[in-house]
Amino acid sequence: MRSIKVEIHTPTEWRKRARYVLQESITISGLRIPQGFATDGATIPRVFWPIFPPVGEYFLAAAAHDYALIEGWCWSDAATVFDQALKELSVSAWRRRTMVAAVRVYGCLSLKR
Repeated sequence: MRSIKVEIHTPTEWRKRARYVLQESITISGLRIPQGFATDGATIPRVFWPIFPPVGEYFLAAAAHDYALIEGWCWSDAATVFDQALKELSVSAWRRRTMVAAVRVYGCLSLKR
């Protein structure tokens, strides 16, 4: 697993999520994410945190996905870079497939709102 230096901003309310600010630039799956970019990790409902915590072996993939969306990429392309980053990080196939499917479903549902 690759390590990355982050500054953690803890929320003031229990409903809110921590923010992780990159302390250095990273490149994953050909996408350069600049120092100072803030992400909440993987946006996963709390009920699933025992299996899929918001930060873990896939943190950099989640950061790449978030950055792609901030940069204006469409959901489909952001999901593809997420999948590629998960492969690059050697995330297990079952976890990768589950997470990518969830990202794609959420993307489709959010586009219909």
